[in-house]
Amino acid sequence: MKRRSAIISALLAMAFALIGAGCAVKHEKHSLAEVAAVAATCTTDGNVHYYKCSDCDKIFSDEDGTNEITTSVIVKAKGHKLSYMDGVAANCETAGYSPRYVCEYCDLSFSDEKGEHELTDAKIPPLGHLLRKVASAEADCITMANGHIEYYVCARHCSKNFVQTESTDPNAKAMETENGETIFVAEKRAEELIVFAEHDYRGNVCRHCKHVQNTASDGLLYELSEDETYYIVSCVGTCTDTTIFISGEYNGKPVKEVKAEAFKNAAEVKAVVFIAGAVSGAYVEKIGNGAFENCSSLKNVYLPGGSDDKAELYGIQEIGENAFGGCTELTITYEGSRQEWARVKISADISVVNVVFKSVEIVVPFSL
Repeated sequence: MKRRSAIISALLAMAFALIGAGCAVKHEKHSLAEVAAVAATCTTDGNVHYYKCSDCDKIFSDEDGTNEITTSVIVKAKGHKLSYMDGVAANCETAGYSPRYVCEYCDLSFSDEKGEHELTDAKIPPLGHLLRKVASAEADCITMANGHIEYYVCARHCSKNFVQTESTDPNAKAMETENGETIFVAEKRAEELIVFAEHDYRGNVCRHCKHVQNTASDGLLYELSEDETYYIVSCVGTCTDTTIFISGEYNGKPVKEVKAEAFKNAAEVKAVVFIAGAVSGAYVEKIGNGAFENCSSLKNVYLPGGSDDKAELYGIQEIGENAFGGCTELTITYEGSRQEWARVKISADISVVNVVFKSVEIVVPFSL
């Protein structure tokens, strides 16, 4: 009887062992299904990539079921990592934001530093442009004041400029005006709006201001250079013109310079125009220190300049210290481009002066 009980116990033990062996006895290999990795978010758990047996529920790191995973495959939620962000005002084209806490991981916004109250309206939409019409202004060759075409300026924030156009224009955008009208406009740079002051010569006399072409103002005083090869404009002399014409030629010789302080304190001068010599075609090249300092009425100066076929700079090439000091409402119209202006030797800061350019930028082609 005892022997029979022992045999039964041994058989039972063997049966339990076989049951415990699971897939190893029942199958030659596990029936594995791939489980893709899921990234944990700030608020939800994720998991690593693994394979799970549908028979025994064991999990493995490889598709052959040889490397069993005995640790947890769960990747715990990270939780929000919040940083405070100051509010940013919206402008015409760019959205703004209210003050908020922003999660570094998920970019969600919250009103509190614990991340318990999400902000769904933290982003402030762009305000859009609001256009104010600016009537056209004619150029005036008497004072050499530039004019401009009719345009619209944004009255809200950015002060960008626009001109009305057709809806078929590829650059057209619909915008609202101050009076509630919606129109199609295209953005323009400030220099694209300018109507430059030009003399309208009929024969050789301007029909507007009666200036004789290539003729300098009468009464200006000149002095010869030390080597007696060129003249220098020394002072206003007996000239009573409010628009001063300074030629690059006098008595058959070139005029290369305006002397230091030549027109200092000349309160009656409203405009200065540098013109080419009638025969030589040459221009004044240098404006001396303080040449037009404290000319309180001076509003417009027309400077010749540009580059010749050899890329040599011509026209005004040097402006001395404080040459236009105190002329805070001055506009300089430069015949050349912005790049050519950058090559002019300027001894003092005249950044308070408005400079406009008649020529477009020079684009130097790329070459090997």
